[in-house]
Amino acid sequence: FGDSRLTRYPDDELTARLGIRLITFDRPGIGLTDPMKELTILDRTDDVIDLVNSLGLQNVSLLGWSGGAPYALAAAGCMAGKVKRVAIVSGFGPFERPGFKKLAPREIKRVMTILKVAPWMANVMATESQKGLQGDATAAMEMSRGIGGSADSGVLNMSGVRANVTSGAEEAFRQGPAGVANDMLLLFRFKWGFNPEDVHTPIDLWYGNDDHMTPPDVGRGLASILPQPRLRMVPGAGHLLYLRNWEEILRTLVADEAPATTTTFQAIAPVAPLSPVTETLAAASLSETTPVAEPDHAEPAAEPVMAQSDVLGSTPA
Repeated sequence: FGDSRLTRYPDDELTARLGIRLITFDRPGIGLTDPMKELTILDRTDDVIDLVNSLGLQNVSLLGWSGGAPYALAAAGCMAGKVKRVAIVSGFGPFERPGFKKLAPREIKRVMTILKVAPWMANVMATESQKGLQGDATAAMEMSRGIGGSADSGVLNMSGVRANVTSGAEEAFRQGPAGVANDMLLLFRFKWGFNPEDVHTPIDLWYGNDDHMTPPDVGRGLASILPQPRLRMVPGAGHLLYLRNWEEILRTLVADEAPATTTTFQAIAPVAPLSPVTETLAAASLSETTPVAEPDHAEPAAEPVMAQSDVLGSTPA
């Protein structure tokens, strides 16, 4: 469990050729970002808004993978009219809702039950994850994500992927286990702090039919409550769908067919207008907050993408 700003498709030149600037960042307490105490996922959107404003971004897109999904949805709701489209890939649902908890895999249900009665166990579990990464990092990373089936094993064997995903997980613990533990509590013990039904931005939902961490029914559940969803089921794909179909996901994310829309989001102050720049922000199980330095290759044209992960993603599970 845990990812950082480093977690992404490793071929930055491919992303640049698509005319996309990918901006990834760490969530509080993850990687290089200062810790902060918050009560809900919604409380973290100020970091995203500050990042967007400081970079002068406008007309952005968001990508959220796995545990980064609710952060991407929250940011889309807060930046009404600024977000063109959202891609949710293998994303968690609001599992605190009884109808969604039924859709969660057994391991997530077990973690939710433990944290409900013993929230201090989040730090124990995060500490064990960190120790695992200090031993056999690859094996620990695969186990923590429910990765290991044939679908995800094939993706991990793609050039540069295994090293990137492992380094992203290790970076998540740069400051110790507390940041990852807090992520677990926000995802599995508390309510999100907003209703997905209030996010009216066009949203593409990508789910693999061989994903054991976020099964296809989770995607169907989200599609049933979001105002503007487009559900895409990918045969033979597992939880690492975002890497397997990276180019296709990004092309869809920046397509011209989805104009920016204005949405009413409860209990959120309006965001000041941004300077005119076309950006694509990626939120995934990738993480949030400190932007990654631009790669040395030529400056990509037009659309950028900002990653929140897991969350990544940005993170996930």
